[in-house]
Amino acid sequence: MKRRFAEAWADIVGTAGEGRADAQPSAPSINISGGNVVFGDSVVNRNVFNVRPRVTVVQTGVGVLDASQKARLLELRDQIAGVSRAIEGQTVSPATIMRKLNAHMNVNSYSEIPDDMFDRAESYLVRWRARLDGMPGANRSKGWRDRRVKAIHARCKELGIDRWRLNYMRKAWGKESLIDLPDDDLEQLYLAVMRRKKEEA
Repeated sequence: MKRRFAEAWADIVGTAGEGRADAQPSAPSINISGGNVVFGDSVVNRNVFNVRPRVTVVQTGVGVLDASQKARLLELRDQIAGVSRAIEGQTVSPATIMRKLNAHMNVNSYSEIPDDMFDRAESYLVRWRARLDGMPGANRSKGWRDRRVKAIHARCKELGIDRWRLNYMRKAWGKESLIDLPDDDLEQLYLAVMRRKKEEA
């Protein structure tokens, strides 16, 4: 059996130094080229499979709030909760805020709010925050001053009354920059700007 194997091997790879009793069979050469493997005189086709990873796409529900709208509502929720902690007797938890928002929007979860109703949901929370921002002690909450300054600038831009605001500040406090106003004066200016009507501008 060993002899038959040796003869078969010699037929495949040949025998170095044919006719010599001590000759040893040479090792077969192996070459790889492109998609083929050459083993001695034999060619073996190599099949190559390209495996692409599965891609999972997560989509939000059609017709409901997208990620940025949800983030905005949660931002307002956190601001309301933060201001409420600075006002005696007004503390409200984030969970309570969202429960009241859901009831106002007639949904089980804020994620079910239709996207075309986002403005209504945002307005509800903005008005809630504004009520708290106007209460005594609200200026101790984080971000209160920045929100007041942004609101003043936005209202003045809407009505085109920046010149009026500067004149008001010069007359009342002899100042032109909102940064220079203490919180009480900033609140007074905020109220004056918010009471300003378009026909007066």
